[in-house]
Amino acid sequence: MSYKWGSWCISVVRSGAAYGLLASSFGLAWLISVAARLVPRRRWRPSRCIVVVGTFHNPNWFVSHVAPLALSGVEKVICITDEPQPGIPRVQFSCPPRWMARLISRALSKFIWTLRAGLCDKPDVYVGYHIFPGALTALMVAKLLGRPACYQMCAGPIEVIGGGIFCENRVLSSLRRPSAILERLAIAVVRKFDLVVVRGNKARRFLLEHGIN
Repeated sequence: MSYKWGSWCISVVRSGAAYGLLASSFGLAWLISVAARLVPRRRWRPSRCIVVVGTFHNPNWFVSHVAPLALSGVEKVICITDEPQPGIPRVQFSCPPRWMARLISRALSKFIWTLRAGLCDKPDVYVGYHIFPGALTALMVAKLLGRPACYQMCAGPIEVIGGGIFCENRVLSSLRRPSAILERLAIAVVRKFDLVVVRGNKARRFLLEHGIN
C-alpha cells in the first residue's frame, strides 16, 4: 500500500512539474513572439545559412530530414543537437557541452547554443523539430533576433493535442491527463511561426481548423 502511495505521489509531482514547465515555456514563447511584433524586423543580407534544432535518436531520421536542407542550395546547415550525427556535406554540428546539459538541462543548453549560433552565423531561418523543446527554441531565438522561424510537426497533431501528453517526449508524457489549457497555449504558439511543415493531410486539416494557415 505504501509503495503504491509513494508511486502515486511521485507521479503527481512529476505531472505538476511538467505542467508548470510546459505552461511557462509556451507562455514565454508566446510573449516573446508578441513583443517581437512591436519591433520592425531588421533587414539583413542573406547568409544562405539555416539553423536547425532538435533531438535525433535515429541516424536515418536525421539524414532524411536534414539532407534535403543541405541540398537546397544553402551554404551550410548548423544542427544544434546533443551529439554529432552521420556526416552530410555542408552540415555542421554545434553541440552544447555535456557538463552544461547536466547543469542547466539539455533544453536550456540548446537554447543558449542556438542563440550563440544566431549571433555568430546570422542564419536566414531557424527550424525546430517537434514543438517541445526544439521548435520553441527556434521560435524564441528567431523572434529575438528578427528572423523567420519554421516548425516541423514531425509527429503530427499529437504534439499539441492535450498539451502533448501522447508524445514520447519525457516531459510531455509526464502529464497525468490531457490539458485543454496547454493545448490552447500550444496552438497559440504554433500561430506565431512563419512556416509550419506537416507530413500529411490530417495534420494540415488540424492546423487549418484551428486557424493556422
